[in-house]
Amino acid sequence: QTPLVNAGYAARVAVMTHMIQQFLISMHDQSDVNVVLLGCGMDVLGVWSLFLPSDQKQNVHVFELDRTDICHTKRDALIQSGLLTLCPPTKEDTDTDTCGSIVAQGYISTRPGDSHGGEDVPLHPPPNYTLLSVDLRNVKAVQELGLESKIVS
Repeated sequence: QTPLVNAGYAARVAVMTHMIQQFLISMHDQSDVNVVLLGCGMDVLGVWSLFLPSDQKQNVHVFELDRTDICHTKRDALIQSGLLTLCPPTKEDTDTDTCGSIVAQGYISTRPGDSHGGEDVPLHPPPNYTLLSVDLRNVKAVQELGLESKIVS
């Protein structure tokens, strides 16, 4: 890629990271904060946002939405890298091969040396990351998936 493309990407990441961090700071009085990224692609901003400094009392949960094929590729990459530990499946889990569904829900460790089940972290910590498959052109489907996945209550 050309240096201009790389510089543009770096500028975008810097601005988005700053905006997410400012959002988390502005929500300092909220115990549960959702970060929602539409059309996330293979970008790692969602994962990175879990590492941004925020109030220690905040439970930050990242929701990323994109097309089904992108979500499956991203889920596989996050699992293979060891970043994402999937939550145990529940009876409410939906078919992950359809548009308008939860493709991955789990826990991304934000502490160095966290071993997903060590002394400081429960064996199955509450999820802090959800990857959702949806056609972003279909506003009604996005709204319904938002309610189903607890993005909005």
